[in-house]
Amino acid sequence: MAIINDAILKYNVTSLIDVPCGDANWIFDSVLTDTIPFYLGSDIAQIPIAQNQHQFAHHTNKKFRVWDARAGSMPKYYPRTTTNRGAAADDGAAAAALQPFDLIHLA
Repeated sequence: MAIINDAILKYNVTSLIDVPCGDANWIFDSVLTDTIPFYLGSDIAQIPIAQNQHQFAHHTNKKFRVWDARAGSMPKYYPRTTTNRGAAADDGAAAAALQPFDLIHLA
């Protein structure tokens, strides 16, 4: 957890993509990961995603999507900002105004 916290602070990370996210309960191990402005958890398994969507429904900074990493492209979802309420990338003009995720790769 220390390496993730250090990266969040050093690079001013404001969003995190967790693949595969499983039950996502690890995120509560740190205030920095729990309160990150935008967290996207993705997993190939539909049951944990459905459970996470229900369990974390009141967490406005967390979204969960079923996604098979073998498919190649990332889920088309952008973080919520002060100018939008979250939008699918297919939404054309809305998506063009959004900023990309802050991505870090942890080996």
